[in-house]
Amino acid sequence: MDIKNRIYQLMELRGWTTYMLAEKAGMTQSTISTMFRSTSVPTIPTLEKICEAFGISLADFFSDEQDSEGEVLLIKINSLPERRKELTKAIIDEFNEK
Repeated sequence: MDIKNRIYQLMELRGWTTYMLAEKAGMTQSTISTMFRSTSVPTIPTLEKICEAFGISLADFFSDEQDSEGEVLLIKINSLPERRKELTKAIIDEFNEK
């Protein structure tokens, strides 16, 4: 798996720029840009911050089930404001009761 391509893929799914990723991961934009330009892979602590920003685990990041319908749906839900997340959960719970 190409780690940098996976990060780009997750950014694309969310419509994020490198600035947005850096902000959500608590990193500087120059750190993210340098990571993409570097020939080495990101460190585990860097990947952990990035995964936390994406709302996924390291296991999810390295999962072979990339871009599954469930992953895309989860990404969309995680990017909602908190109130809309609650409403979405209530709707899903309602459908599951029937």
